[in-house]
Amino acid sequence: MLHMASNINLWSLWCRGSCPPSKWAWVLSILWECSPYRLHGHQVLVCQVVVVVEVVVVVVVVVVEVEVVVVVVVVVVVVVVVVVVVVVVVVVVVVKVISVVVVVVVLVVVVVN
Repeated sequence: MLHMASNINLWSLWCRGSCPPSKWAWVLSILWECSPYRLHGHQVLVCQVVVVVEVVVVVVVVVVEVEVVVVVVVVVVVVVVVVVVVVVVVVVVVVKVISVVVVVVVLVVVVVN
């Protein structure tokens, strides 16, 4: 948690002289939104994956200045990756819930018999 905060502070110090605040403020806000101070468990993982994907897209668009077709392909790939990550997280949560229900049912059956 402290590591994330120090990264944000280092970023703002580095950016202070060279980055217009309006251009990079969204990066700091996304990092804060993904902070373990605000999210728990799988939410942090999903948020971090989304941030990494967004940063990759921004780097590709801003630094490399590729054609629009390539940007569209990158965005589609990003959306697919995010959807897959969300589905995996949902499946993990559902499996955990099902396992708890099964344990409760088994305990009830054992106690009743």
